[in-house]
Amino acid sequence: MALFIKILVFVIVLIGFYILIRTYVRIKEIRKIGIANLIAIFCYIVTYVLYTIPAVNLPYIGYINLAFLLLSYYMLINLNIIINHNFTKNNKTFRYFHQKDKRWKNIKYGNSTIGNTGCGVAVLSMIHSVSDSDITPVRAVTWICENFTINIGTPFDAIVGYLNNIGLENTYLPRNADLTSGLKSDTLICVLVRNKLAGINKLFGYAENHFVLLYDITGDKCRVADPENYSKSIKPIKLREIYKAVSKLPGGVNAPYISVKF
Repeated sequence: MALFIKILVFVIVLIGFYILIRTYVRIKEIRKIGIANLIAIFCYIVTYVLYTIPAVNLPYIGYINLAFLLLSYYMLINLNIIINHNFTKNNKTFRYFHQKDKRWKNIKYGNSTIGNTGCGVAVLSMIHSVSDSDITPVRAVTWICENFTINIGTPFDAIVGYLNNIGLENTYLPRNADLTSGLKSDTLICVLVRNKLAGINKLFGYAENHFVLLYDITGDKCRVADPENYSKSIKPIKLREIYKAVSKLPGGVNAPYISVKF
C-alpha cells in the first residue's frame, strides 16, 4: 500500500510538471525550457525512485527529494523563455505574444505585472501586429496606462479604446452570438473567458477572467491564440469549449466578445 501511494504521488507530480511546461512549449520541444530545469527535474526523478526502493537506505533521501521537487517547481513557474511565433489568417500574419515571456513578464501593469494580469494587453498586441510588426506588450501597456486607470487586468473600455486608437473597426457581441461567420471572414475575435483558477486568483489578487484571441475556424474547431498557454495556441479546439468557458463568466458580463475587422 505504501509503495502504491508513492507511485501515485510520483505520477501526480509528473502531471504537474507537464502542465507547467506545456504553457510555454510543446513537450517535444522540452529542451527549450533550459538545461538547468531539465537537470532539476531529472534529479527529482532519480531521488524519488531511490526513495521508493526499500533496499536503498540513503540518509535524508526523502528531504533531498523534496528539495529537488520544490526547486523544480520554482524554476518552472519562473521560466525565462522568449517565444517567437507567428499565425496566419487570409494571407495576413500576426505575432503571438505570451504574457509571461521574459522580455516583459515583470513589467509593471496597474497593480500587478504583464506576466500576471497582462492577457488583454498580449491579445491587443497580437491584433495590432497585423499592421505593426514592431508592436510589443510593453508599448501597448504604456499607451493603456497613459489613457486609462488600471488596477488588476484590462477593462473592456481600455480594449475598445486601444482598438479605436489604432483605427480598427470593432463591435461588442452578446453571449449568445454565433461566432462562426465572423471567424470565416477577415475578423479576429477577442474573447473574455472565466479563468479555471478564478477563486485562487482572486485570493492572491490576480485577474479572475482571461482574454484569448479567436482567429480562425474549420468545421466545428477553432484556433485560439491564448497568451497564457503557447502549447494550447498551436492546436485547434472545439468552438463549444469557448462557449462553455464564456458561460461561466459572472452574469453582469453581457457582451464578452469584441469582433475586430483587420
